[in-house]
Amino acid sequence: MRAKLILWPDMAIYVGPSFATDRHSHFYAQLCIGISGPLNLTGRDSISRAYEIAYVPSGISHQTESSADSFALILIDPVRHAPVLWSEADIPREHPAIEVASRWLPEHRDALRNEIVNGTEEIRPTLLRILREQRSGNRAEVTDTRIRATLRRLEENPEHLSLSELAAEAGLSPGRFRHLFRDETGITFSGYRLWQKTRRAMLVIGSHADLGSAALRGGFADQAHFNRIFRRSFGLTPSRLLKSGAEITFFQE
Repeated sequence: MRAKLILWPDMAIYVGPSFATDRHSHFYAQLCIGISGPLNLTGRDSISRAYEIAYVPSGISHQTESSADSFALILIDPVRHAPVLWSEADIPREHPAIEVASRWLPEHRDALRNEIVNGTEEIRPTLLRILREQRSGNRAEVTDTRIRATLRRLEENPEHLSLSELAAEAGLSPGRFRHLFRDETGITFSGYRLWQKTRRAMLVIGSHADLGSAALRGGFADQAHFNRIFRRSFGLTPSRLLKSGAEITFFQE
């Protein structure tokens, strides 16, 4: 199977041969799906565990492992779509993920695998429909009107708004704003800003730009900064991903 990297503004999917990463933790939520067999993840305790469909919430330390089987890694915007995931899941501190295959209907598993392997634009609506049907209901979406307004402002003008400016617009102190943002979104304000930059840079890579241009257009100070954040988030460098020969496809929502 040839490796594919499929990008949307709010989601990214890698599908192809499995590969090993360094230990890392994401700003986003992630689903890891075995295509031709189970996939293996390692957590803080360095113990390898096999999964059919693994859910890795934002901030959980893990590593992927290389094997003879293919897998799919699905990266999901932590604010826009994480509320549809299994927010009630209690993951032991040393584990990299939870197994969620038993929560999916067999036809859901088959439908998503077929869409992933075919690499069509229908992956995104199929995935979001399945996830909404699996929704736990224990985590509310962003309800505070001040934070919802902040998120809209960040989408409209992502590079030039500081925490102090956004806090003032919300009528809050910077400290209270930081706490409320994390309570409402499940991610720190600084983490979300880095996620925004990484997402923009990934979309630029999807247009076949060089890494230096992707870093600057994403909002990073330079390519070295982008490389550090990318490796911390993905467990490998962007150049290693590109050298894999993955076919890159970009879709609008």
